[in-house]
Amino acid sequence: MSIPFADDCQKLETHLKTRYGIRVVTRDIPDPLTGDPDGLEIHIDYAVTPEQRLFLLAHLFGHTVQWNTDPGAFEIGRKYQPPVDEGLFTAILAYENEAASYGLAMLHQAGIADADEWFSAYSQCDQIYLLDFYRPGKKGDFRTFWPASFPLIQPKPIPSFQAVRRGFRMDGVGYLRFCPRNLSSDPSQDDPFRSRAGSALEENLITSPLPFGSTRHLNNEHAKN
Repeated sequence: MSIPFADDCQKLETHLKTRYGIRVVTRDIPDPLTGDPDGLEIHIDYAVTPEQRLFLLAHLFGHTVQWNTDPGAFEIGRKYQPPVDEGLFTAILAYENEAASYGLAMLHQAGIADADEWFSAYSQCDQIYLLDFYRPGKKGDFRTFWPASFPLIQPKPIPSFQAVRRGFRMDGVGYLRFCPRNLSSDPSQDDPFRSRAGSALEENLITSPLPFGSTRHLNNEHAKN
């Protein structure tokens, strides 16, 4: 069964506004990003596909929850320039995992119950890309990292919070990359989005008991998240 990405995006945007007071803004986002939250709004590039948009809405909502409930989370979302110390990867993965779990919980809240497998695969691919990006000299085709098997993300209850603007972090962990993939069997819906990933990595990324999740992407021939 194909996922109605465009319809689900509309459903999510309405849910975000009415339940959380979070507005979604569509605009031109400077390369290499495709989406950027500020704690109160989620901004998404006008050129992304409906599939990319749905992933960004869910995942960046997860980071919005973190920023408004955990003082330390906002700092994790600050800019990292490759190469990044691999000693930081555990904290980065935990941050991304939690955001994905909040994102999935919000999908369920909005009545979207048929996207768990897609969101889990997309999130894992995104994490693999992110860690590979943080290693020196790692560049490749994102699509080679779409997982054949993956653990399902487990939704995490969303705590009560008041959304507050904290400023855009255009270079943050939460939206530096983007892993595109269209599950539709209709070739006309193939995602032209291109991403640069790296090597097949992180045994613990595949077997970790933590819920998977992350977010970011690369557009056309350059990273745009």
